[in-house]
Amino acid sequence: MNTITKTNDLKSTKWEKVLYSLGDVGVNLIWILPSSFLTLYYTDSVGMSAAFIGTMMLICRLFDGISDIIMGVIVDKTRTRWGKARPWLIFMGIPLLISIFFVFFVPQGMSENGQKIYTFITYFIMSVICYTAVNLSYHAMLPRFSLTSQDRSTVSVVRSVFAMVATIIVMTLTPGLIENYGGVHSQHAWSTIVLLYGAIAAVSILATFFGVKEKLPLDTVNDDGNVQKVPLTKGIKILLSNRYFYISIFLFLTFYIASGTSGINIYYARDVLGDANLFGLMSVVGLAPMLFVMPFMPLLFKKIGKRNAMLGGMILSLIATVTMLINPQNIVLFFSLSFVRSIGAVPVASAMYTLAGGYRRLQPVEKWHTYRRDCN
Repeated sequence: MNTITKTNDLKSTKWEKVLYSLGDVGVNLIWILPSSFLTLYYTDSVGMSAAFIGTMMLICRLFDGISDIIMGVIVDKTRTRWGKARPWLIFMGIPLLISIFFVFFVPQGMSENGQKIYTFITYFIMSVICYTAVNLSYHAMLPRFSLTSQDRSTVSVVRSVFAMVATIIVMTLTPGLIENYGGVHSQHAWSTIVLLYGAIAAVSILATFFGVKEKLPLDTVNDDGNVQKVPLTKGIKILLSNRYFYISIFLFLTFYIASGTSGINIYYARDVLGDANLFGLMSVVGLAPMLFVMPFMPLLFKKIGKRNAMLGGMILSLIATVTMLINPQNIVLFFSLSFVRSIGAVPVASAMYTLAGGYRRLQPVEKWHTYRRDCN
């Protein structure tokens, strides 16, 4: 019997790689802005305390872990003509764009407690519900249109490069845009920037939705033609008994803890290094090396394996970070080690979303082509 493995459809096309990567540009535009500048907006523009903001974000991160699981179940149970994960880019993309605007629009006439309640609700909706839905479904698309491990590694590298470029642009241009539109104390400045990035993000996410089709059938089919169904409780039991699940949790936890500290960078530049204008350079030094190293990751993964590459990168980043603490005010030491730490982060950033993928049994070609025709 002919199978998918005997066709060229296992690999994604060049256009699929580009259009899928554009989606991460949109997702990053929406996320990097609050992760890097929202604390500054809350403290300097709204006048809220850093203690409250840190506590609020920590609480939301705890709920975020729960919402990830819920959204994963929702995607798994989704059945539409567009596939399982792909439709959520549209269903939750619009609410995400709306929610990010309200996050950066705290009414000035509210009481202090009223602003705290408003801030918590809007940030919770944006980060825990909307962003989780869009980001998780976006990454869930990868193993559904890129059907081999090596091709997923290539797609992930291209996606990461696009994401890094978007991140560098946001981090370097935003401070200047804020000043140009009235400064950190101006609500007009923040609203204008959110609308600008939101418009670009909308186009990027739509490009992914219309340009990338899921290739796998909605359900796994046994050899006898029956749909293979796994009860939720059994699926959770299998997941919790798999050691690779815990390894993946550790990788995602450490990666996002490191990424989550980006919100303090502008304070570090201003208050520790003594010059807020160094923030843009911090962003470039911390991210630009990844752009040059990432294209070599598929070859490195093939040569020494993803596990060894990621482990070596994490050790390198850890050593650089610890060494940086010896003299945190030394600008030359800081930027030199930031460069090294960035290189160490490349294997994890490139491979973490490729760890999941594939079905144990691929579908017959004729069934798969019927599914693809119905999705177009």
